[in-house]
Amino acid sequence: MYRDRSLLWDPINSKYKNKNKRHDGLMEIAISFGMEKFDVEKNIKNLQSQFAREKKKEKESRKTGSGADEAYTSKWFGYDSMLFLADKNTPKNTHDTELCRSTSPHIWWPSLKSTVSIDTIRHSVDTTLDFYFLFIFI
Repeated sequence: MYRDRSLLWDPINSKYKNKNKRHDGLMEIAISFGMEKFDVEKNIKNLQSQFAREKKKEKESRKTGSGADEAYTSKWFGYDSMLFLADKNTPKNTHDTELCRSTSPHIWWPSLKSTVSIDTIRHSVDTTLDFYFLFIFI
């Protein structure tokens, strides 16, 4: 039931940030169980927390130096059913937003109100304010 409503748990879902849609999804679950929405939210949070603890135990038991026979395997009743949440918090791919790709680093230069390469800055310290800025940040 919760798994079928990905707008409640999947940040990639386009309706995930829509509070009205999320409210409706939680209300559908609450009605089907004859519960209040608040209680459904509380129970979901408790289940997610327990699942996260179980995943953490598994991960820590597989660290370098521990044998395969020592690895923790969850026996919690909801673990297998909630594995769809395992990748929920995996970070998205990032994009490089760097303005200029040169070998010389660039920084914000206050008097020019733009980014300038450090090599250029070293040759053009004009004002006391710029000198202090250069002294502090480089």
